[in-house]
Amino acid sequence: MKLIVILFLLYSFLSFIIMPVNNLISRQFEKQADREALELTSDAETQIKILKNIAISNLSNVKPGKVLEFIIFSHPPILDRINSALDE
Repeated sequence: MKLIVILFLLYSFLSFIIMPVNNLISRQFEKQADREALELTSDAETQIKILKNIAISNLSNVKPGKVLEFIIFSHPPILDRINSALDE
């Protein structure tokens, strides 16, 4: 029983430590997916509208602090995604 508890705690600790790296990779994939969607549709207005609806329905923190974003966000913040769509 002690071994199970020790393994669980070790797994939890390691997962917490590598979570920012996993989230960084995930954010890069999401940025790439947003660019591809915009390239395929050529419709930044609709993409922005969808992102706003996502933010509202998820009660998103649209502009988190950089530390919070680095540690727990697996997607880019909504405002960053909207600004990227506007820049294209």
